[in-house]
Amino acid sequence: MKTGFLYALVAFVGAFIFFELLALVIEAVSTIRFVPGRLEEVIGRIAWFLAFVAFVVGWIRQANRKTAKPPPPPPKPENLQPIDYSKLSQIFDDDRKT
Repeated sequence: MKTGFLYALVAFVGAFIFFELLALVIEAVSTIRFVPGRLEEVIGRIAWFLAFVAFVVGWIRQANRKTAKPPPPPPKPENLQPIDYSKLSQIFDDDRKT
């Protein structure tokens, strides 16, 4: 979900900046005068829509990434030797005497 929010933030900010610059260029070149509030409303709606789409795409990518990872392999056991219980008391008794 964090990836989805990151994608949405980048898409929203990028779309907002891009469309604001595009609006400035269109107003400078065009002979038709636009109502400033209406143009910003359209730009905002487009930016929110692109942010939503980017959020969904990021969320799906993150979900696919988690399911695609195989589980980690189990740890390898150490090289264990069988225990001879008949000699166990002798081993501990020898350590205490020294």
